[in-house]
Amino acid sequence: MERDEEQDEHRAQLDRLRFVQAVAEHATQVVALITRARSVDEAVVTVARLLDVDEVTVMSGLAQFNLLALTRPATERRAALLAEPS
Repeated sequence: MERDEEQDEHRAQLDRLRFVQAVAEHATQVVALITRARSVDEAVVTVARLLDVDEVTVMSGLAQFNLLALTRPATERRAALLAEPS
């Protein structure tokens, strides 16, 4: 049981890293979609389409997004973690 919880947590961490990476790769587009949106719902839907993730991921991911995660060292560390075998 404990092992399953650890695996679930590991998958969740990887999903968060992938989300941050997707936002980083499309940062200019994400910001443009958000600033042009007429509502939060519209912003969430359009960003979800762009990043090919579900809307809940966008809502929760952007609500707690750390812009400092876009720095070069953070990006390099994220790339290294994502490159590791699961």
